[in-house]
Amino acid sequence: MPAAGALALRRLRAGPFAPAAACAVLALLIAACGAAPRPARSPAETPLPPDYLPLTLGPGPRYRPAATSVRVRAAAPIDGQRCTRQVGERFGAHLEVFAHQHVVAIPAGIGIAPPLALGTDATVLGGRCSYPARTTDPTGVIDVRLGDRVTLGELFDIWGQALGKRVIARFRAPAGSVIVAYIDGRRFTADPRVIPLVRHERIVLEVASRVPPHRVYLFRKGL
Repeated sequence: MPAAGALALRRLRAGPFAPAAACAVLALLIAACGAAPRPARSPAETPLPPDYLPLTLGPGPRYRPAATSVRVRAAAPIDGQRCTRQVGERFGAHLEVFAHQHVVAIPAGIGIAPPLALGTDATVLGGRCSYPARTTDPTGVIDVRLGDRVTLGELFDIWGQALGKRVIARFRAPAGSVIVAYIDGRRFTADPRVIPLVRHERIVLEVASRVPPHRVYLFRKGL
């Protein structure tokens, strides 16, 4: 049985305005009269950055640590950092954590005391109060209140996760090795706890992994 488009063209050829009408039908069929549709670009042809390395979120709960710690739930002071309703300008730093060649999730809601106001796109819009360092989405962006000095170790304490030269969250470095840390693509060899959170800083932490650190991250407007 002929296709609907073929039948339409046969009927149009018999009429007085066949060429123009045929073009009109072709325009609907192929989106341009007299031109064949362009083939879709193969994913293999899509240019990728040289440091691109496809990794997946790791299996099990330790790769998905909870956002809210016991002390944050109680809005208690942590390392001298207080949970307040203070509103002010914030800047962004970016954190990535890898363990055994898998991604460790950085959840939305770190540093925000419940009850949480949730957005429709996996974001946290607010809560009872916020600490100077917090996360409002699961992208790894840390919002730091301007004027506050916060280290990466203090952020992990607010998060309720361990951080040291040989430990990240629930992962320990294998015997004879340490946590590998990068700041803006450069190796950081001291204790990662002392890394200060500064504007548009890109921090990568790795345990039992070899992941080339990204040198660029596009922060959302306003951070």
